[in-house]
Amino acid sequence: MRWWPLLATVACGAPAVQTAPDPAVSAPRAPSTDDAIYFVLVDRFANGDTANDGSIDPADPQAWHGGDLQGVLDHLDHIEAMGFKTVWLSPIHNGREAKFHEWGAYHGYWVHDLETVHPRFGTPATLHALSTALEEREMRLVVDMVYNHTGFDAPRRDTHPHWFHDAPGIENWDDPVEVVTHQVHGLPDLAQEEPEVHAYLRDQTLDWVKTYGIDGLRIDAVRHMPQPFFATLHAELEQELGAPMQTLAEVFEGDPAKLVGMWREGGYGSAFNFPLHYALIDAHCKGTHPGRVPSTLDAEAQLSPPGTWVNFLDNHDVGRVASACAGSESALKSALTSLLLMPGTPMVTYGTESALEGAEEPANRADMRFDDTPLASLITDVLALRAAHPTLTAGERRTLHLDAQSWVDLRSTPSEAVAVASNFGDTPVTLALPWTEGDLPLGGAQWKDGALVLAPLTTTVIIGTPLAASAAAETTLRFVRPAGPEGAVPRLVGGNSTIGNWDPKQAPAWVDEELALTVPTYSTLDYKLVWEFPDGTFTWESGPNRYTLADPAASQPIALVLTDRTKE
Repeated sequence: MRWWPLLATVACGAPAVQTAPDPAVSAPRAPSTDDAIYFVLVDRFANGDTANDGSIDPADPQAWHGGDLQGVLDHLDHIEAMGFKTVWLSPIHNGREAKFHEWGAYHGYWVHDLETVHPRFGTPATLHALSTALEEREMRLVVDMVYNHTGFDAPRRDTHPHWFHDAPGIENWDDPVEVVTHQVHGLPDLAQEEPEVHAYLRDQTLDWVKTYGIDGLRIDAVRHMPQPFFATLHAELEQELGAPMQTLAEVFEGDPAKLVGMWREGGYGSAFNFPLHYALIDAHCKGTHPGRVPSTLDAEAQLSPPGTWVNFLDNHDVGRVASACAGSESALKSALTSLLLMPGTPMVTYGTESALEGAEEPANRADMRFDDTPLASLITDVLALRAAHPTLTAGERRTLHLDAQSWVDLRSTPSEAVAVASNFGDTPVTLALPWTEGDLPLGGAQWKDGALVLAPLTTTVIIGTPLAASAAAETTLRFVRPAGPEGAVPRLVGGNSTIGNWDPKQAPAWVDEELALTVPTYSTLDYKLVWEFPDGTFTWESGPNRYTLADPAASQPIALVLTDRTKE
């Protein structure tokens, strides 16, 4: 399928996109969960064309550093060799050049218009060449779209004032009206409900897709836009294109229920998995109980998300995973391995292969190092393993083992069983598993006397014979009611709807001295005890969350030992 040349005008009389030399490019290539994504913050990746540098200062973390589209094009071999199939670019549209107070504009999110390529990033011809090169490699191109706001001094603030909400900055981040209609950090907030604004955003997006062969859109600041707007826009794009348009939603939200609700309402194809991001960092880098990860996965599955999760350890808005792991190379490698073997689509930020550090902005946006990439071979090996064993992504998953130091996650089909085993502790752990032997394609584990020995701070893979499915889809867990403060009622509150989604008012009730919870077999619950007093107030127990695996073989009621965990 071929696209037609770009029309001379677009909605509202706006100038057309800078025309590429040859706008006839292929239709969007269909998304795949196997297409691992490599994210490029363009200014910080590679300077391929010094002619478009302007004023740069690589020593200033808030200045422009000279990275551009030619730099991305020059290093496609590096990206492809690791096994990535999709390249996601930060915004490359025309935008602000100068700093705003001490904050730099290099990131590209202070967009002025959606008609042109920012001159610092290159020309339409370069973007076209990049898209063509990716297509020739059977790779895909995703670009960042900023629909929520413009840059501080965007010309349309003066020429089209009715395009913007007349509101101050957000003060109450829990107010759903403020979050959508007020300014995020002072950035002019577009009124997507205005027909002219909707038409402009739609038509400019279509022009970019048709002209440059864009395969997917990463949608910035989703929680700050009305979701019906994007649901309509997405449907219009696919109707006009006659092909699926991958859309990746950035819903910066750690609560799976809130995130999935927004995802479903907006009609996005994929969403970045912020809850899993926090869980992986906590378990691999911060010493949290391993159950933090499977409980998050199980809570998300219970919500039946409408599309594909995009899983990640870090990006340009959160601290680098190398910093989160506090310099532990073993923990970093284990976390990265675990990420790349997760069901869903893995996303890795540029420089992860170089173990770039940075706990917060702008340190987490340092320049790429191509001369030192100690983790590139690990990424290559694990992505190759992922591609060789579709069971990892398509198989039915369940937790095979969970304790305070280790977790074994099973992915199974009738023809194959693949287990991912992680040791989060600093000592070896020996596990009795359903197999006494099996291939161990990654380092860090060995069979000894029919048991699996996991080295400290490692994640490995076991290729074993298929296992029988659980006899029952659900298991009933029984908890013994604990004694507590006089007059107070204990509530079991946790991270899924069965136990209130962390809302004590929605917690299940005790029957006599027992609480029976029917949950999916082999799912993991994370929870805490909360004491409800006669006056309607609540007191939460101190200490970390509790975790319980719904193992049908464990038939004994669970006694909730309080010790010093509980504030009374």
